[in-house]
Amino acid sequence: MPTKSKPLAFTEADLKKLATPQSFDRGQSYYRGNSIENPMRQGNKLSADCWGSQRYRTQVTLSNHNITHAKCTCPYDWGGICKHQVALLLTYIHEPDSFQALDSLSKMLSSHSREDLIGLIAQMVERSPDLLRLIEISAIQTSDQPFSISTYQRQMQKAMNLDDLEAIVDILDMLKGQAEQITLNGDWHNGGRLYDMLLSEMTVGYSWSLQEIDYDGEVACYANDFARGLAECLAHMPPGEKIRIDWLDSLLEAVFHDIDIGGMDYAYPAFDGVIEQATQDEWQVLEARIQDKMVNAEDWDRRALVRLLTKRQEHLGNPGAADALVHELGTPEQKAFLLIQEQRFDEAIAIAHQHFTDKPGLVTRLADALLQAKQPEKALHYITEQIQRGNRYSFTDWLIGYHQHYGDPKDALNVELDRFWTTVHQHSYQRLRQVADQLKQWDTLKPQLLKRFKKEKYWSLLLDIALEDQDADAVLTYLKKLKNWEQFKYYAPVAKLVSKTHPDKALELYQALVQRLIDQRGRESYRAAAQYLLQVRQIITEQQSVEAWSRYIGGVRSHNKTLRALHDELAKAGL
Repeated sequence: MPTKSKPLAFTEADLKKLATPQSFDRGQSYYRGNSIENPMRQGNKLSADCWGSQRYRTQVTLSNHNITHAKCTCPYDWGGICKHQVALLLTYIHEPDSFQALDSLSKMLSSHSREDLIGLIAQMVERSPDLLRLIEISAIQTSDQPFSISTYQRQMQKAMNLDDLEAIVDILDMLKGQAEQITLNGDWHNGGRLYDMLLSEMTVGYSWSLQEIDYDGEVACYANDFARGLAECLAHMPPGEKIRIDWLDSLLEAVFHDIDIGGMDYAYPAFDGVIEQATQDEWQVLEARIQDKMVNAEDWDRRALVRLLTKRQEHLGNPGAADALVHELGTPEQKAFLLIQEQRFDEAIAIAHQHFTDKPGLVTRLADALLQAKQPEKALHYITEQIQRGNRYSFTDWLIGYHQHYGDPKDALNVELDRFWTTVHQHSYQRLRQVADQLKQWDTLKPQLLKRFKKEKYWSLLLDIALEDQDADAVLTYLKKLKNWEQFKYYAPVAKLVSKTHPDKALELYQALVQRLIDQRGRESYRAAAQYLLQVRQIITEQQSVEAWSRYIGGVRSHNKTLRALHDELAKAGL
């Protein structure tokens, strides 16, 4: 019989700390709907099937008042534990005796003979043929057999051609475990051979189609592990070993692959492994390959390749050689920023004028670098030249920041005012207000703006401002100024604002909203109409009578008696 375990101290309060409110509510619905089946407990580990849109297998390992591990076959990954795990834990909190108590797997298997275990495994393989690959991978190499990598390579290639993420991860995890065990035994040569194969096959097989299903990077993480393991094996191999250059080549290919797919840190330990582990003779071979790849490289690729070359020189303690490489092979961006570090500002600006004009992010970055180098005048002059040369991008934000921190803050307000009058809307008004507030100029500027808005008939903006100022009279005045088709979007906020001061007008607006939404048809429109009807009910019962409300809602029901979805939403809202 399994050993009876004491219940762990875990409460609903503990659970609510581990799940989002949405996950907790949905998990509670699953629990109340008896969606948990086959609940089992092995020590601190709980597991069960949970029926949702399909059957999910969910697991949780508890410690007192917390969780140490959680896993579910559902795709949830939006913070906290999923609703299926919530349902499992609620079942344990409220019905702990419903869990079948099991001993640990090792304890259950310890009483079986070798023949029994072989028979049991055979039954498992018959039910799940995919287990064969795990058995093949885990076959231990005996001391009188030469190390053969073909079994591992066959399974790795199979994994890279699957489209089931969980199955891929299962194989990679087993292969990683085998490589780790070999190196733990001190066999750095065969461990390196295995890591080399795993990384090489991963680099070839990590295609765009695999990247699309690996959205959480579960598979890509194994490339990091393989690269790290291979670099460690390299560190234990004496210089002169022929196999070293093959391993370094695999690391370099992983770096190249990361560059080719846009720099997502694929197998990122490979970068440091190449730089730190290559001997000088080996580096000459690798450097020739890097130079060959650079021949037709675009800016992004070239920047990454130059960085690889310069980091090697920095690792060797040759910063001067690294800078020389940038000047010789670097992209215009790399050269310009290095020139600023060297205080060769005019040369940097000349490169920027030639190459950065259509790259506004680089323009402002260079200007910021000049500011950091304590060259504010040159930075302002550079940005001003960009504007005068007709650069089509806006540098208003940069200019405002410059004037606030390095120039005259009043100039910042003038720049913001110029931008405002080219794009007059609520957002630009708020932005202008923020700058003017900082200068304590808003109380003076606002009346001037309002006067001009009225003169130029910016009624929508004036209405937005009046809503923000909670000015009910002004809101109603400006609402009348708008064309009919412009008014509708303001009905709800205006009605809400004037409901106390002008209840009759609020009622008129709410009723118009209700009718418009009902005419639109659709469940969402009916649900919104029901919410506005709650406001209508409050105003009518307060200003008129309960009977008046009954007549009104009765008329709504009567005129729309065929709209079953509307009546359903009215009932849900208590109407």
